[in-house]
Amino acid sequence: KLSVACEISMSGAIWRPVLRGTVTYTVYASGDLGVAYHMNTREGISPLPRFGVEIVMPETSEQMRYFGMGPMEAYSDKNLAAKMGDWKCNVADNYEPYVMPQENGSHVGTKWAMVNTIAGHGLYFAGMGDTEDFTFGASHYSAKELTVFFVRSKIRQNIFPVLAAILWGLAFSAQSDCAASG
Repeated sequence: KLSVACEISMSGAIWRPVLRGTVTYTVYASGDLGVAYHMNTREGISPLPRFGVEIVMPETSEQMRYFGMGPMEAYSDKNLAAKMGDWKCNVADNYEPYVMPQENGSHVGTKWAMVNTIAGHGLYFAGMGDTEDFTFGASHYSAKELTVFFVRSKIRQNIFPVLAAILWGLAFSAQSDCAASG
Protein backbone atom coordinates (compact mmCIF):
# COMPACT_ATOMS: atom_id res chain seq x y z
CA LYS A 1 0.00 0.00 0.00
CA LEU A 2 1.03 3.61 -0.56
CA SER A 3 -0.20 6.45 1.66
CA VAL A 4 0.00 10.21 1.19
CA ALA A 5 -1.06 12.57 4.01
CA CYS A 6 -1.97 16.22 3.49
CA GLU A 7 -2.44 18.87 6.16
CA ILE A 8 -5.53 20.95 5.42
CA SER A 9 -7.44 23.84 6.96
CA MET A 10 -10.65 25.75 6.22
CA SER A 11 -11.04 29.47 6.73
CA GLY A 12 -11.97 32.75 5.15
CA ALA A 13 -9.22 34.91 3.61
CA ILE A 14 -8.59 36.94 6.79
CA TRP A 15 -9.88 34.60 9.51
CA ARG A 16 -8.20 31.98 11.64
CA PRO A 17 -9.00 28.48 10.38
CA VAL A 18 -12.29 26.98 11.57
CA LEU A 19 -10.98 23.46 10.83
CA ARG A 20 -7.51 21.95 10.79
CA GLY A 21 -6.68 18.38 10.08
CA THR A 22 -5.14 15.68 7.97
CA VAL A 23 -6.47 13.88 4.91
CA THR A 24 -4.72 10.60 4.19
CA TYR A 25 -5.08 8.93 0.79
CA THR A 26 -4.10 5.23 0.73
CA VAL A 27 -3.85 3.18 -2.47
CA TYR A 28 -3.94 -0.57 -1.81
CA ALA A 29 -2.46 -3.33 -3.99
CA SER A 30 -6.05 -4.33 -4.89
CA GLY A 31 -6.57 -0.91 -6.50
CA ASP A 32 -8.87 0.28 -3.69
CA LEU A 33 -8.50 3.88 -2.57
CA GLY A 34 -8.94 4.75 1.09
CA VAL A 35 -9.54 8.36 2.16
CA ALA A 36 -9.38 9.20 5.87
CA TYR A 37 -10.18 12.59 7.39
CA HIS A 38 -9.04 13.53 10.90
CA MET A 39 -10.34 17.02 11.67
CA ASN A 40 -10.46 19.33 14.68
CA THR A 41 -12.53 22.49 14.96
CA ARG A 42 -11.15 25.65 16.47
CA GLU A 43 -12.04 26.10 20.14
CA GLY A 44 -15.18 28.20 20.66
CA ILE A 45 -16.70 27.35 17.26
CA SER A 46 -20.33 26.20 17.13
CA PRO A 47 -20.82 22.57 16.06
CA LEU A 48 -20.70 22.09 12.30
CA PRO A 49 -24.09 21.15 10.76
CA ARG A 50 -22.29 18.97 8.19
CA PHE A 51 -18.80 17.76 7.50
CA GLY A 52 -18.27 15.36 4.64
CA VAL A 53 -17.52 14.87 0.97
CA GLU A 54 -19.68 15.43 -2.11
CA ILE A 55 -18.61 13.59 -5.27
CA VAL A 56 -19.79 14.19 -8.85
CA MET A 57 -20.61 11.07 -10.86
CA PRO A 58 -21.95 10.64 -14.43
CA GLU A 59 -25.69 10.70 -15.05
CA THR A 60 -25.74 6.96 -15.81
CA SER A 61 -24.82 6.22 -12.16
CA GLU A 62 -28.50 6.01 -11.21
CA GLN A 63 -28.46 2.81 -9.12
CA MET A 64 -27.83 3.06 -5.37
CA ARG A 65 -27.60 0.43 -2.67
CA TYR A 66 -26.63 0.83 0.96
CA PHE A 67 -26.61 -0.99 4.27
CA GLY A 68 -27.97 1.55 6.73
CA MET A 69 -31.16 3.09 8.05
CA GLY A 70 -34.00 3.09 5.50
CA PRO A 71 -35.95 2.74 3.36
CA MET A 72 -37.04 6.37 3.85
CA GLU A 73 -34.56 9.13 4.66
CA ALA A 74 -33.20 8.86 8.20
CA TYR A 75 -31.37 11.55 10.19
CA SER A 76 -30.02 11.69 13.74
CA ASP A 77 -33.29 13.29 14.91
CA LYS A 78 -35.63 11.57 12.44
CA ASN A 79 -35.14 7.83 12.22
CA LEU A 80 -37.69 6.06 14.44
CA ALA A 81 -39.61 4.67 11.45
CA ALA A 82 -36.43 3.55 9.68
CA LYS A 83 -34.94 0.06 9.95
CA MET A 84 -31.34 -1.08 9.56
CA GLY A 85 -31.12 -3.07 6.34
CA ASP A 86 -29.75 -3.61 2.85
CA TRP A 87 -31.67 -1.13 0.67
CA LYS A 88 -31.68 -0.58 -3.09
CA CYS A 89 -33.30 2.12 -5.23
CA ASN A 90 -32.72 4.64 -8.00
CA VAL A 91 -31.10 7.96 -7.12
CA ALA A 92 -34.22 9.75 -8.42
CA ASP A 93 -36.37 7.76 -5.95
CA ASN A 94 -34.15 8.86 -3.05
CA TYR A 95 -35.25 12.49 -3.54
CA GLU A 96 -37.91 14.06 -1.30
CA PRO A 97 -39.78 16.90 -3.07
CA TYR A 98 -40.12 19.31 -0.16
CA VAL A 99 -41.96 22.57 -0.86
CA MET A 100 -38.69 24.45 -0.42
CA PRO A 101 -35.65 22.53 -1.76
CA GLN A 102 -33.40 21.45 1.10
CA GLU A 103 -31.14 18.68 2.38
CA ASN A 104 -32.92 15.36 1.88
CA GLY A 105 -32.50 11.66 1.17
CA SER A 106 -29.73 10.91 3.68
CA HIS A 107 -29.39 7.67 5.62
CA VAL A 108 -27.74 7.76 9.06
CA GLY A 109 -25.85 4.73 10.38
CA THR A 110 -24.69 3.54 6.95
CA LYS A 111 -22.04 0.79 7.03
CA TRP A 112 -21.43 0.67 3.26
CA ALA A 113 -22.96 2.15 0.09
CA MET A 114 -22.67 1.84 -3.69
CA VAL A 115 -23.64 4.17 -6.51
CA ASN A 116 -23.31 2.61 -9.95
CA THR A 117 -24.59 2.20 -13.49
CA ILE A 118 -26.97 -0.57 -14.47
CA ALA A 119 -23.87 -2.45 -15.70
CA GLY A 120 -22.39 -2.28 -12.19
CA HIS A 121 -19.69 0.34 -12.85
CA GLY A 122 -19.42 2.89 -10.05
CA LEU A 123 -18.11 3.54 -6.58
CA TYR A 124 -18.28 1.60 -3.32
CA PHE A 125 -18.04 3.47 0.01
CA ALA A 126 -17.34 1.96 3.43
CA GLY A 127 -16.66 3.36 6.87
CA MET A 128 -13.21 2.59 8.23
CA GLY A 129 -11.23 3.05 11.42
CA ASP A 130 -12.76 5.51 13.90
CA THR A 131 -15.79 6.09 11.65
CA GLU A 132 -17.26 2.68 10.92
CA ASP A 133 -20.61 4.19 10.00
CA PHE A 134 -21.48 7.41 8.19
CA THR A 135 -24.43 9.27 6.73
CA PHE A 136 -25.00 8.49 3.04
CA GLY A 137 -27.21 10.03 0.39
CA ALA A 138 -27.23 10.45 -3.39
CA SER A 139 -29.12 13.07 -5.37
CA HIS A 140 -29.42 14.69 -8.79
CA TYR A 141 -28.87 18.01 -7.01
CA SER A 142 -25.67 19.20 -5.31
CA ALA A 143 -25.82 20.77 -1.85
CA LYS A 144 -25.10 24.14 -3.50
CA GLU A 145 -28.00 23.74 -5.93
CA LEU A 146 -30.38 22.91 -3.09
CA THR A 147 -29.19 26.01 -1.24
CA VAL A 148 -29.22 28.44 -4.17
CA PHE A 149 -32.09 27.32 -6.40
CA PHE A 150 -35.73 27.25 -5.41
CA VAL A 151 -37.13 25.58 -8.51
CA ARG A 152 -36.93 21.94 -9.54
CA SER A 153 -37.77 22.43 -13.20
CA LYS A 154 -34.86 20.40 -14.59
CA ILE A 155 -33.24 17.14 -13.50
CA ARG A 156 -29.45 17.44 -13.44
CA GLN A 157 -27.20 15.34 -15.65
CA ASN A 158 -24.92 14.24 -12.80
CA ILE A 159 -25.21 12.21 -9.60
CA PHE A 160 -23.94 13.63 -6.29
CA PRO A 161 -23.20 10.96 -3.65
CA VAL A 162 -22.63 12.55 -0.25
CA LEU A 163 -20.76 10.93 2.64
CA ALA A 164 -20.87 12.76 5.95
CA ALA A 165 -19.24 12.02 9.27
CA ILE A 166 -21.44 14.74 10.81
CA LEU A 167 -24.95 15.75 9.67
CA TRP A 168 -27.56 17.48 11.79
CA GLY A 169 -31.12 16.19 11.66
CA LEU A 170 -34.09 17.74 9.90
CA ALA A 171 -37.13 17.05 12.11
CA PHE A 172 -39.39 16.46 9.09
CA SER A 173 -41.10 13.27 7.90
CA ALA A 174 -41.11 11.67 4.48
CA GLN A 175 -41.75 8.44 2.58
CA SER A 176 -39.45 6.64 0.17
CA ASP A 177 -39.52 4.42 -2.91
CA CYS A 178 -36.40 2.51 -1.78
CA ALA A 179 -36.96 -1.20 -1.23
CA ALA A 180 -35.19 -3.96 0.64
CA SER A 181 -32.47 -5.51 -1.48
CA GLY A 182 -32.33 -9.20 -2.16
